[in-house]
Amino acid sequence: MKVRVWIAGLAMAASLFGVSAAQAGGRVGLEDSLTLPECMTMALTHNRDVKRARLELKKVGGDRVIEKARFLPHLDLLGGYDRTQSNSDANVIRDKSASARLTQRIFEFGRDASSLVALRQDQRDAFFALENIAASTLRRVRESFFSILLRQEQIRSRQANLVRFRNSLERERKLYEKRESQRTDVLTAELTVSQEELRINRQQRGLLRERMDLMQLLGRPIAATTEFTGQLETFDLREDQSVAIALVNSTSVALAKEELGEQRRVASEVATSYYPDLNLSAGVENKSDVFSLNLGRTGSSDTWALDATAEHFFIRPNSRFTRFQGDGFEDVGNEYVWFLNFDVVMPVFRGFERKGKLVKERARLRQLAIDLDNSRAIVELNVRQTYQRFLEQVEAVRLQEESLRITREQLDIVKKLRKYGRASEDELENFRQRLFQEQDQLFVAQDRLIREQENLREQMRHFK
Repeated sequence: MKVRVWIAGLAMAASLFGVSAAQAGGRVGLEDSLTLPECMTMALTHNRDVKRARLELKKVGGDRVIEKARFLPHLDLLGGYDRTQSNSDANVIRDKSASARLTQRIFEFGRDASSLVALRQDQRDAFFALENIAASTLRRVRESFFSILLRQEQIRSRQANLVRFRNSLERERKLYEKRESQRTDVLTAELTVSQEELRINRQQRGLLRERMDLMQLLGRPIAATTEFTGQLETFDLREDQSVAIALVNSTSVALAKEELGEQRRVASEVATSYYPDLNLSAGVENKSDVFSLNLGRTGSSDTWALDATAEHFFIRPNSRFTRFQGDGFEDVGNEYVWFLNFDVVMPVFRGFERKGKLVKERARLRQLAIDLDNSRAIVELNVRQTYQRFLEQVEAVRLQEESLRITREQLDIVKKLRKYGRASEDELENFRQRLFQEQDQLFVAQDRLIREQENLREQMRHFK
């Protein structure tokens, strides 16, 4: 899936980025500036939640090695001692042995081993957990990054306003010195400057907090004085395109598909319950060596395994040759003898047990098919609703910008009317406060637009 390949690529790039940084003297996190791709790569490398989830997946990788170990040769050293005496007058019978045994599993058939089924479940859980955490982290990094850029623009806008307000204050003071304006006009201008300085100070403190949040997400020193450079992005995908991308990248849909495929296997394996119960051991042996093939069930599941065994005895146990026994134990020497042990139980009729299991597993299979359809429907619903909220916020920002423009023009008109005595001080103050409110509302709407855009991207798992 695209997002999974992309995240894997980012993880590889993150590793290369980390190596390059290490070779450069460990300057990661202390750069003068970072772009959005660099921040995303750094987050996948150093974010603590992502690192922990990656280690959880690595733990499952250890379980996979354990699971595959049964298909590699196993070498064991064995020793035994047995002492038997029925009463004080009887002879003591002693039996002892020492050997080395090599076992190799050749193949398995029938049902999948329960350990393998559990491993696949753990792999799914760990992988999708890592993907969800990585997606959530990338979304938070993007939102924080764009919020920083937006706040920087907002501060520059307020600073431009502050310059105009200070120029207006200087003009009012000069007019007041010439007795061409009133003291209230000067005080109003001073109040406007103070309020804008207060808003700038609040924006700067918010920007600093946003920087610290982003550095924490990147897993870097929070106090680092790193600048973030880039431009605000626009979202230009259509609604149907967004839904299609989300359905391809959705972890819930992918997990439902995996579970459905697993249940198909379970339903198809019901037939193995009527396999014959077979135990077979065949091979050759002499007084010091045994070579055999062993076929039988392993564990509690209907998993069949064929194992090859070679065993060499350093000390031969007498009890091993009881089948050659006449009076006492017979020494077969170095000549090899063949042996075959074969037990079979063929289930013919066990009531309607198999039919009941088949009905149960097929019903479960249909349930999971419904769950898959439901997962797709939920993903589509969430994406379409989020897309509509995004469009609503785009329009809200546009209308708020228009409202701010109109309010600014109205304030300029009221100021002119005030000079000619055609507008009162209260009217001027009302429009001045309204201008500040409209500007604050615009900044809030812009912040929310970033959140809605990144919410949509997270729903889609589309961060490019």
